[in-house]
Amino acid sequence: MGRYLLHAFPIVVIVLVIFICCYPNPYVPRFSSSPNSRRFLQSTPVKEKLPRNVRILNKHRAALPQWLREYIDWHKLQRKYHLNDPSTKFLTVACHANGFCGGIGDRLTSIPYLVEVANKTGRVFFIKWEKYNLEDFLQPVEGGLDWRLPDGIDIGSAPDAKSLEIREILNDPKHPLHSKKNLVLRTNVPMHNDLNYRTEQRPTGKGSYYNIMRIMFVPTSPLMKEIVSTRRALGLVRKQYVAAHYRVLADHHTEVNQKTIAETHRAIDCAYKASGQDKNIPIYFAASKSKFVKYILNDSPYAQSNKPAVKVVGVDNVQRIHSDQSFLGYGNPRDLYPAFIDLWMMKESLCVSYGHLGFGKFGSSLGGEDCANSHISGIECPSAL
Repeated sequence: MGRYLLHAFPIVVIVLVIFICCYPNPYVPRFSSSPNSRRFLQSTPVKEKLPRNVRILNKHRAALPQWLREYIDWHKLQRKYHLNDPSTKFLTVACHANGFCGGIGDRLTSIPYLVEVANKTGRVFFIKWEKYNLEDFLQPVEGGLDWRLPDGIDIGSAPDAKSLEIREILNDPKHPLHSKKNLVLRTNVPMHNDLNYRTEQRPTGKGSYYNIMRIMFVPTSPLMKEIVSTRRALGLVRKQYVAAHYRVLADHHTEVNQKTIAETHRAIDCAYKASGQDKNIPIYFAASKSKFVKYILNDSPYAQSNKPAVKVVGVDNVQRIHSDQSFLGYGNPRDLYPAFIDLWMMKESLCVSYGHLGFGKFGSSLGGEDCANSHISGIECPSAL
């Protein structure tokens, strides 16, 4: 027995040494406490992963022109600390209750340019609608530019300047409106200059519009739920479909007749062209009047009952109302949900074929300017049938 223990003892010692060296003792520091080791630990900070919304915001900010990033930071400080300073001035883009405002595209298309005007004139930028409330549809992106007008700032009963008059003010340092505390503007024409929005990603400035607008506006939760519900009900996936928007040139020409039928068909064919003539890519069809959507989905050669080569979808069971010509008043935001849903469906598409006036083109620009066409131009669009 003694001889057995004598032979086993070295093995036990070896096992014990290995155990002590390798097994982590909770009472003994895992790292050396020497000065060199402490210096290494202190110089190796732990990288914490930022929340997803912060990472997205930082990515979007990085795509903006330098002057706009600086203005957003300045705007935030002014809004937080200096709104009541006598020297602080404002620039408010307004839609007055008793005035002409235009449609959604008219009201919002020139926002990047007007932010640029605010930056050049050292003013805090705001937006205020009295025909409907913009905050019922869109809200500022958290960490972006908070354009909501604070309570107590008066916009008067009419704008101080409109559309091209704004450039006259900007180009004349002695213009009397420069001294106004709150410069109230309205524009119904596109006033975007690509050259002022150049970045490393967009050396010509073209395409920066999308980057600017996505850091300024996001749908409210109720509206976003409707957008997502619509997209899912139609079997669409973001950036995996194209869109066509049809707008009659004159409001009195709103009947489904030979002329408008030919125009709606061309809108779809040009969207098909924008898809690269890929019959596997569905087309979302929208129009200023729901009767045209009903025709396309139910009675046209593109109706699913006719088994067309390409899938055309849309929403035909809603009433589409112009934001400046509502016969229902301007109190219920749900009146404009169909228009904002169409707008966001265009934004989330791969490409848009747009027509007359500004709404369709605005939806296209919100989604990027790399892919779009105008179905009222002279381009040749092959039939999707």
